[in-house]
Amino acid sequence: MINVEYFTRDLNLICNQSPLIHNITNCVVMNNTAILLLNY
Repeated sequence: MINVEYFTRDLNLICNQSPLIHNITNCVVMNNTAILLLNY
């Protein structure tokens, strides 16, 4: 089960460090993944 508090904390820590994201995806969800990453 995902703990929302831990998930939110970890996501904020990652975003504050401006990491380089290497994403491996497929053609079905490629556009959705790109939009999600660019808009966050």
